[in-house]
Amino acid sequence: MSGVKSRSSKEDWAFMVRFGGLLKARMTECGMNQTKLAKKVGLTQAQVSRLLAGVQGLRWFTMLRLFKALDVPRGRLESALTGLFKS
Repeated sequence: MSGVKSRSSKEDWAFMVRFGGLLKARMTECGMNQTKLAKKVGLTQAQVSRLLAGVQGLRWFTMLRLFKALDVPRGRLESALTGLFKS
């Protein structure tokens, strides 16, 4: 694959840790706990816990459901996604 840089495990882990931090911050702003968020997006509380800790990967669709459940404004969503992809 010329011109395509694959992400290393270290980069993937760093991405998930940043994503978990973003979720935690927004949950605090919304006054939402792990159980409530899990129910809103169709995950278990354990899955949400692993996402917050940065130890579970996720699909784009799940990420978007989480942002929707946390009512992340569009501008903030774009900013957050840009920030997540910084290495």
